[in-house]
Order: sequence, then structure tokens, then C-alpha cells
Amino acid sequence: MKSVYVKNYKYGENYSIYKADEHELPVWCSIKDTYANVVKKFNNDFIKKETKTIPTFLVCYSGNTPVVNTQEIESSNGSVYRKNFQQTPFLQEEFNPYSKLYLIGIVLSGKGKDILPEYFNLYKEFCMEEKTECCMINSGQDMVFNVIIEHPYDLSIIEKTIKNIKKFIDNRGISEDDIKTGFNLFKSTFVDKCSFERWYYDSIYMNIVKPEIFLDYNNWLAYFKDENGQEIKIKGVGIKIIDSKRLSPQDFAALKGTLNRLTGEF
Repeated sequence: MKSVYVKNYKYGENYSIYKADEHELPVWCSIKDTYANVVKKFNNDFIKKETKTIPTFLVCYSGNTPVVNTQEIESSNGSVYRKNFQQTPFLQEEFNPYSKLYLIGIVLSGKGKDILPEYFNLYKEFCMEEKTECCMINSGQDMVFNVIIEHPYDLSIIEKTIKNIKKFIDNRGISEDDIKTGFNLFKSTFVDKCSFERWYYDSIYMNIVKPEIFLDYNNWLAYFKDENGQEIKIKGVGIKIIDSKRLSPQDFAALKGTLNRLTGEF
């Protein structure tokens, strides 16, 4: 187990502890805290796990260097390394009288260097509308792009979202203005020294070699201009529906049929 101390500010006396590894919710997420456990639970069900590596703990503090009680840093039995997703399409339902949302998990094949630019490219396109939130995790060789749609109006939005994401990925044409927007979104996640270090160590654990190269816009631009270097494809889909009532057998069968048809096109 490794601990890294990061001093954020000179004044005040406080600290927080974060674990950097292939964990469920990396720094590049826009989801509300109230949905964090929903996404973790879904991804843990959707993605099979294998214990692999020992994590790094980041202690972000202000003021004097804190004396951290070792009990506050959980004993490490190895971090969870996501290996394979469940048979696709994967479909779950959950009864909740207080919430209505659709959670979509799309497995994208790619290499470590593909993860950051592709995520923020997708984020720019699909995650900036009201009542839409997104997250991305690493699953070993692949990544899972999570989309939460709050208060959806009907099931057809699931098919529409998946088809639009597939169409966007298949169409490699992207303007430099759009590339710049994605880069600026990425840089906006660094609000202090702690957020930068969390991003850096998360990236290392997520198999991104030399993540610091993406701090240079020219490298970000070069990624999208290198047509031979991009092999992003959809490999699978998982859906979780949370509502105050369960789907009727007819609606469930229709959704399953739609997902089977979509995954057959990947």
C-alpha cells in the first residue's frame, strides 16, 4: 500500500483520504452523490471482477501535515480490476417510489490512451443536457460509459441514446472546435492540487501510459487526427431501470428484444 500526501492550501487544518485504483467512480464523473451507489452497484453487477493490484491512497490536506490514523486507510486486499462484462444485453429493474431514472452502461473497447479523449468527446456530445449525467470506469482492456437519464418519459429514449452513441462513435469526423471543447472540459476538472493528483494516479491505475501528455492540447488534437490509432467500438450494453412500478411483461419483452437487436448490430 502506498500513501501520497498532497498539500492543497496553506491555511486551515483539515484533510480527506481518497483511494486511486480501478475503482467505480473515477474523478471524471458528473453524477450526483445520491446516484453514486446506484452506479457502483450496477457496474459491479455488470462487470465481473478479479483482484489484481494494491491501490495508492491520497491524503489531501491543508495546514500542517496530518497524522493519519492507519485505521482510516482501509487495509488493502488488492484493488478490484474489472475484467469481463456480463452477457449482453444485461438488464436490471429496481423498485423505488421516490425516483425514476434509466442507467445505461455501454462497454467500449479501446486502449489506455483512448480513454480520456474519447470520454470527454462523448461527454461533450451526450452529457451536457439537463437531467443527464455521465461517468466512465475502466474495465481492464475496455471502458464503461455510464449515462444516467433522470425522469425519462418513455423506454424509447434508451434505444435512441444507444443508437446515437453508436452513430457518433462510428462517425470519426470531428471539428477542431469540438476537439478544443472536449479538451477544455477535461482541463476544467482540475480545480486544485488534490484533484490533479487524483486524476493522475487514477489514470495510471486505469492503464493510461504517461497521462501527462494529455495536458498538452497538441497531443489531444493529434489523437483525433490519427485515424489509424483509434479502435473504439461498442462491445456490450447494460441497462438498469429504476421506477415506482415494474415494467409490464410486454414492455420488458419489447425492451429485451430491442436490446438484442441493437447488440446484434455492434
